Amino acid sequence: MFKLSAICLAFSAFLAASVNAELSDVEAVETIQKLQSRDRQERLKAVQKLDQSIPTAKVDDALTVLVEQLKIENDQAIKFWIISIIPSISVKSDNTAPAILKTRTIPALVEAFEDSNSRSMQLTAALALQRLGLSLQNQVDSLSLEQLEQAISDLDQVYTVLNVAEPDIGKKPASNISAAQKVLRTEYNSRLIKRITDFLQKNPWIQGAVILAILYSATLWLRPQWLLLLPTDIKLSWLMPIELPIAVVRFLKYRPRVLDAWVAARVQPVRDRFAQKRTVSDRQIHFFLIPVELDNKKHKLTPEDLKSHFARAVIRVLIYGQGGTGKTSVACQIANWVMTSNEAERLCNHLMAPVLIEGELSSEKSLKEAIRQELKSLTNEKELIPEELVVRLLVERRILVIIDHFSELSSETQAEIQAGIESLPVNAFVITSRNEESLKDFTKTHLKPCSLNAELLSSFIGEYLTQLDKRSLYPDDLFLRACAHLKEIAGQRELTVLLAKLYAEQMIFTKKNGTDQDLPTSISSIILSYLNELNQTRNRKKSQFSNSDVRRDAKIIAWKCLKKTFQPSSAKLNDILEALREIDDTRDFKERLDYLGENHLGIVQQQDPEEHIRFVLDPIAEYLAALYLIDLNSADEWENLLNRIDDSRQSIDPIRDFLLALRDCCLAKKTETEIPEFVLERLDQVLAQR
Repeated sequence: MFKLSAICLAFSAFLAASVNAELSDVEAVETIQKLQSRDRQERLKAVQKLDQSIPTAKVDDALTVLVEQLKIENDQAIKFWIISIIPSISVKSDNTAPAILKTRTIPALVEAFEDSNSRSMQLTAALALQRLGLSLQNQVDSLSLEQLEQAISDLDQVYTVLNVAEPDIGKKPASNISAAQKVLRTEYNSRLIKRITDFLQKNPWIQGAVILAILYSATLWLRPQWLLLLPTDIKLSWLMPIELPIAVVRFLKYRPRVLDAWVAARVQPVRDRFAQKRTVSDRQIHFFLIPVELDNKKHKLTPEDLKSHFARAVIRVLIYGQGGTGKTSVACQIANWVMTSNEAERLCNHLMAPVLIEGELSSEKSLKEAIRQELKSLTNEKELIPEELVVRLLVERRILVIIDHFSELSSETQAEIQAGIESLPVNAFVITSRNEESLKDFTKTHLKPCSLNAELLSSFIGEYLTQLDKRSLYPDDLFLRACAHLKEIAGQRELTVLLAKLYAEQMIFTKKNGTDQDLPTSISSIILSYLNELNQTRNRKKSQFSNSDVRRDAKIIAWKCLKKTFQPSSAKLNDILEALREIDDTRDFKERLDYLGENHLGIVQQQDPEEHIRFVLDPIAEYLAALYLIDLNSADEWENLLNRIDDSRQSIDPIRDFLLALRDCCLAKKTETEIPEFVLERLDQVLAQR
């Protein structure tokens, strides 16, 4: 095959030598025109004549026609001649490399190579492409940047074709083409850099902007939190005659990657401190046992149930239901899911920092300030988090705001919360409330923890005891009897998770200290037994306060927290201390209050502002307040109380739980205390109304 090609090329040279030295321009034009003749002999003679006798001025025209004829030529002999003479004609041009590119010679040869089944034709085409590649390499300096780009593209195509050809045809040419590619790419990169450099030198402000963009991108990728150090007003007069608008600075400063880095750097202390909150730690065990209604389906809540809701641009979740159903427990578990390191469980594709708001707000303490103070505590920062950063975290859903006991907060605080949610805005929040109508102006996801029927009751208590490793205390028959006993004492009242939990703890306590015959006989006795247990198990002061002391003080505080609205809320610290002092001034009343607080029994907590106290668990406050009224058992007090209740009939639902607790306590204590008959009658009348 190599011999055949050599013979052909030699014969071509012989024919060229036999013709006159060089064609005139007129003869060249006529010869070029004959390339397109229908007569085969004329086309063949024209090709042979052009090989060595084409004048330099007509090379580009000749190449153009040769390339076009190559695409349409059906005669294999003529096609072979065209392929063989193209390299020798192209070198006669004053600008060989540009001429090759201008006439699109290389793509035409590649197409001829691919279309041919003849090894001799393919070999000739491969050698021709190799020569053209070397011509481009040798004349690289004569090419413009755009021509270099085209040449690199053409040679990429050549290398791809030759690299997959048979080795004896394409291996060596492909290697030479690869070398030419490297030379062209090196020159192209050098020229491109120089063009950019020259442009930047002529436009120094653009050069500065490019440098800043590179620095910004590197910082955003490697050290995103450093961008938070950017000042709000960036003046670039030293670099360019402009000042960046505040909106642009905020965009650069608070990118999602920056906010994610800020949260990620603090999420571990947030997890630790959030878990240490008494509101959270007291509810860690029993969340997974709570049945929840979502989308009209009752089931145990999992992350998968909420992921679609947390994928929204604005996350609004309302957890509603009567006191003690586990609303706060569900909210706390949602908080754990948004900051978990387990991406499979996490509700969003980014971490969030949960902020729990439990207390009253005021004109001096807005929702934004409450969030900043709580975030400072959770992150263990020395100073308040900058206001602008907190707002961006709220807007971009990197903070999950949890408002607990919303329905029990004052109307002023409720209004402040709603205004704050809209104005900041807070784009991710969870609210617990006794009322489904809370935040009626917002579209939200509704979660409703369910009460426990007989089946769920035994399942809940059984699993709760199992988690505490106490299920073995009760054989199956005694266990079922104990569950039935709770259902019996609850009567027609729905059983909540809280009551079931307290009862389960009493089941454990009575087994350790007596028999199952000592189980509570009423809901009010469950509450009182719970206080007794706390006093015995958490009494760090070795019986300094008796069970009766604890019950008495707790009842007083409970009534102070409900007296104003008949709903569990906060009471002023001074009012509580004065009430404690009036009952017993022989002991330090501040110490007595502290003993009931978070550092000891943990049934009450101070709230911001710190001059307020409220119960941790609302149903306990309701029952203790009811027991306080029964202890007073004054006909005048009963009359005043019932008259106030009658006056609030238009809004009976918010106080229904307290009225039920009061009725339960009256029924439980009627054999011990002579309660006026009209009390139960009036309560039944009120409760019968919807």
